[in-house]
Formats: sequence, C-alpha cells, structure tokens
Amino acid sequence: MKRGYMEHIQFIQVHTLISHEKVNRKRLRMVMEDLGRTKILRKPVVVDRSTHVILDGHHRCQAFIRMGIEEIPCLVVDYFDNDIDVTFRRIGMKQVLFKEMILRRALEGKLFPYKTTKHRLPFRLVINMHIEIAEHKHKKSISGTITRRPA
Repeated sequence: MKRGYMEHIQFIQVHTLISHEKVNRKRLRMVMEDLGRTKILRKPVVVDRSTHVILDGHHRCQAFIRMGIEEIPCLVVDYFDNDIDVTFRRIGMKQVLFKEMILRRALEGKLFPYKTTKHRLPFRLVINMHIEIAEHKHKKSISGTITRRPA
C-alpha cells in the first residue's frame, strides 16, 4: 500500500457523494442484508478527492443512505494518480473510457448502468468497521481495524 493512504480515510456525509453508476436493486438488497446481519462495513467507499465522485462502493453508499446513516468511511484518492486505472466491465461497450468523462457524466447526473466501470487501485483497504461507529457518530480512530490486501 502506498504510504500515506491511511490518512485519507475520512467520514464523509453520504448526501455529498456523487454516483457515476446506477445501483442494482438485487445487489443493494444483498449489501443491506449483509450489513444488517454482520453490522460490519468491510471496505471503505473510494471517492475522488476533488469532486467526491464515487469510484467504488455505490451499493455500500446507497445501503447507508437507506439505513439512515449519514456518514460513511471513504478512502479519498486523487483520481488522476497514474496508479489508478479504469476499464469497462461490460463486454460490448464501444467507448473508450476516460477519467474526465466519468467525472463529467457523474457531475451532470448522467449515470452509467450499474457495474459498468472497474477501477483498479494499487491496493485495497479492508477496514472491518462496526457500522455503529457511523450510526452513532463515534468518530474514534478506525486505523486499528485497517488491513491491506492486494487489489
């Protein structure tokens, strides 16, 4: 993991995050059931630092919104870092994806279908944070629960 990414985990108001993809109702229901059962958020939502566009974690963010939880742990990154790569997940998509286009479409509210893009980061964080921390706004440090795993 790149040095310094631990400091980039922040609690962010869910209503300030901007989606670039739609969510799938069935997948959202599964995420909500998992959160309801385990009460554990395993991975932070990944967002662009300058725009708050969600790069990874649309379903987790929507689950928090539907559960009435106002803040979610986010890994805040510079989307234009050369180590962050983006490709289409869907076979048959003819366009070439550019990061600028993703941000522009998100800011215009023109969402891609769910699971259209795949963002590759040089690392993935696993936080295993009990959602009670976000529910009750106990802003204690979550750094003790963060582990690394390869992307």
